[in-house]
Amino acid sequence: MKVYSAISNIARDLAVTGIKKEGKNAQQGFRFRGIDQVYTALAPVLAKHGLVILPRIVERMVTERVSTK
Repeated sequence: MKVYSAISNIARDLAVTGIKKEGKNAQQGFRFRGIDQVYTALAPVLAKHGLVILPRIVERMVTERVSTK
């Protein structure tokens, strides 16, 4: 239950500041937030509440394609 409480606290902290959409797609012109921005915003809040993100690979797919080059 402590994990859920920490997650709730992190969500509350991030809701105050948010994560700006600083990236821009040149072709379609839409703005986005990249994964680096998300991790940068999350890192201090996760540390404050004693949580870590542990990536785990659950599936791996490899596709080879032939190109003209």
